[in-house]
Amino acid sequence: EFLCPISKGVMRDPVVASDGHTYERVEISRVLQIYPSRSPLTRERLEPHLYPNRALLARIANHEAEVIDGLEEAMQLGAASAQAASPPSEHGAVAPSGGRKRRTAASP
Repeated sequence: EFLCPISKGVMRDPVVASDGHTYERVEISRVLQIYPSRSPLTRERLEPHLYPNRALLARIANHEAEVIDGLEEAMQLGAASAQAASPPSEHGAVAPSGGRKRRTAASP
C-alpha cells in the first residue's frame, strides 16, 4: 500500500486523485498532462486536482522508522553475540594449568 501503482516505488509525496486512488505526485502529474487524462487504474476521466494524502505519508514515515529501529537493534544484538563468541585476548587469558607452567618429562 506504500507503493505507487504507476512507478511501483515507495511514495515520497503521496496524493489522492479524483479517482480516489493514491499516487506519487510526480507520476500522476505526468498522466494529468495528457488530455483527456484517464486514471491508470480505473480508466475514468481525471480531474486536474490532487490532494495530499498526509495520513499515508505519516504511515510510511512510521514504518520506515520501525524498520530502521529494527535494523539497529539487530546490529546491536549481532555485535553483542559476536563479542561474546570471540576468544579472550592474550592479556586476559588464563593458562590452562591455572597460570603455572606444566612440567614435561624433558623439562628440569
